[in-house]
Amino acid sequence: MAYLAGMSDVKIANLALSHLGVSATIQSFAERSTEASVTNLWYDFARLQVLETHDWSFARKVVTLAAHSDAPSGLWAYRYQRPADCVVVRTVLNPFGRLADAIPFALENSDNGETETLLTDLNEAQIRYTFNATAPSLFSAAFITSLSYLLAHYSAMSLTNSEALQNSMLQRFLGSQRQAAAMNANEAVGDEPRDAEWIRSR
Repeated sequence: MAYLAGMSDVKIANLALSHLGVSATIQSFAERSTEASVTNLWYDFARLQVLETHDWSFARKVVTLAAHSDAPSGLWAYRYQRPADCVVVRTVLNPFGRLADAIPFALENSDNGETETLLTDLNEAQIRYTFNATAPSLFSAAFITSLSYLLAHYSAMSLTNSEALQNSMLQRFLGSQRQAAAMNANEAVGDEPRDAEWIRSR
């Protein structure tokens, strides 16, 4: 996977501006310019959305979950705390290996509604998840490409007033996602767990 030295959130914003044909560049999100204001408004939203869309290898973590104080609900045996930096839970790891049946799980708010918890029947459960990667030095080139196109999509109307350009940026983002998925698959952690037979038969 390719990484770009010296990458920053401002440089990604300038890539988005370039996609839109905006000649101005920004030096900081704090500067007083329309370009800085608009790209700053949408940057974190777009970054989180791109993280959600794909199991990026640079943003993977595996952890053993901490038990939650609330009792499990329904027929689930255990309730766990969702990691604070978790964007998407990708899978509960099966202790019998990566080719074993997938472990069913559900996400549910805590009793007080303040946190999201994970329910499963596995004791001392481990999960693989996408964490909230914020440092551009971690981002792959494919992720940066996708993020810059999505940021351009969200910024297009405010900066160019062109619906056609806005739609074009969305299509370029979707295309970059398909390419990134193919590239990222070559660096996968292994075969995904299969759904258990009773799940597959539903």
